[in-house]
Amino acid sequence: MAVKFSLSLESAVNFPPPSILANPKFRLNLLSIRNQLGNNNEHCIFTKNGRGALAIAGEALKRDTENVILVPAYHCPALVEPFIWLDYQIRFYPVTDNLSIDLEVLEECLSSNVVTHCILVRYFGFNQNIEEVISALKQHNISIIEDCAHAFFAFQHKLQTNSCRSDAQICSINKLLPSIDGGGLHMPKHALPELRPRGIMSEIKGILHTLGISQRLLKLKPSRATLPAKEDVKPASDVFRYFVPEEKYNASYRHTKLMAQYSQLDEIAKIRRSNFEYIVSHIQNCSAGSPLYTKLTSEEVPYVLPFILNDASDFKKLRMLGIQALRWEEIAESTCVTSNTYREKLVQLPCHHQMSKCQMDKLIQSIKQLG
Repeated sequence: MAVKFSLSLESAVNFPPPSILANPKFRLNLLSIRNQLGNNNEHCIFTKNGRGALAIAGEALKRDTENVILVPAYHCPALVEPFIWLDYQIRFYPVTDNLSIDLEVLEECLSSNVVTHCILVRYFGFNQNIEEVISALKQHNISIIEDCAHAFFAFQHKLQTNSCRSDAQICSINKLLPSIDGGGLHMPKHALPELRPRGIMSEIKGILHTLGISQRLLKLKPSRATLPAKEDVKPASDVFRYFVPEEKYNASYRHTKLMAQYSQLDEIAKIRRSNFEYIVSHIQNCSAGSPLYTKLTSEEVPYVLPFILNDASDFKKLRMLGIQALRWEEIAESTCVTSNTYREKLVQLPCHHQMSKCQMDKLIQSIKQLG
């Protein structure tokens, strides 16, 4: 059965430029002289993006027989499109209210003995019950792909300790660090392909964007009277919204790889955890909604602070207040009640390591005034 994605509920062009960004800006003071990913990375490559890493993993793990993959019903299309392209049969499994996986439901999905692969997502940098699920999947002949797009620090830990229990583990560097591109793929039991390096001019453009120079130059240009509507913006390819097959074997920028290796990851993790705890302490009892998680385990580093709105229309109000909150709106059609609810009501609030206390206080006040 063909996968059908929902349309976006809102368009970013309808909101004012945000004063509180979803992602951090580059700061020289958070670089290190020591390789934070370690030197044992012969089974790791740095791709242009996370979806490219997924495509390489899916291709490497593809079987000669029919390939049937379990994918969580709550997702971004970029997670699913590489497997559509690879001609996998895709089956969506439901998630619980805290985005964990019900093990009994999982066993039901596996009972037909036709499932060959499964994707597990560490949503927003939190572990949910993934380790328990991996143990359950190990009892079957299932290839496990672990999506750490939001959990770069979990990816880092597995890479450093060579303790990856999954067949493949991917990450998105540009979700946690201030880079314009960057994905990672760790496959400890497989040979990895050689990636196409980026051209020098492309590299220079990437560096200028990372440093914020390109954005400042663009502000000097006369602004257009109108912006194109979302439906007028050219998609990533003629077939997919995000995945571009021709870019699958493109390497990340060299400076992106260096940033992943030589950023002060321990300090960044500490600040992100502190920011999360500060914001949660001020909004967990507000009338607008509630944080999906209120506590961090010792291993968890948040990508964002997931917050469940009581009123879905408050998402637009937040964006109009200059808060670059995000939302997964383009999920595939499924019977998962949680996914269909969270498509509208689960917003991703920034808590990244470049946020100032003033910005966090503005975010807190903005959430409180919704109620």
